Amino acid sequence: MVMNGNNCFQRLQPLFSLIRDFICSAADLFAEQQHDRMFGVTAGMTDFDKTEMLLRALADKSRLQILGCIQNGTSNPGEIARELNRHRSTVEKHLKVLLKAKMVEKVPSLNKKGQLSITYKIRENTARLLETIREVSRQF
Repeated sequence: MVMNGNNCFQRLQPLFSLIRDFICSAADLFAEQQHDRMFGVTAGMTDFDKTEMLLRALADKSRLQILGCIQNGTSNPGEIARELNRHRSTVEKHLKVLLKAKMVEKVPSLNKKGQLSITYKIRENTARLLETIREVSRQF
């Protein structure tokens, strides 16, 4: 039996999808391990360590955009990804950094279909910090 290119591709599509998902999972795990080494939170963290972790979390434009989305009412990772024209996995990676820095928190809720959905909200102290940063940056 001779297969043309399209037919062969269609038959292999499920395999390609599995491989892509595996690679994405491995990449996410690697990124999380790197992040843990960089932002690892230990019981003996000094104030300088905590400040560094916070500033590193804020030092990325994508994370600032994600915080802006959450402040403006878009709190679901999928919706944030669509609004910022990014992959959901990228948004979730940045949300992990913000969670570890304790800038956002997860909020379980039910969607319109009654299914469990995770949304994010900015912590009170983060909202105050972002407003202060905006005020200071306007002065430069």
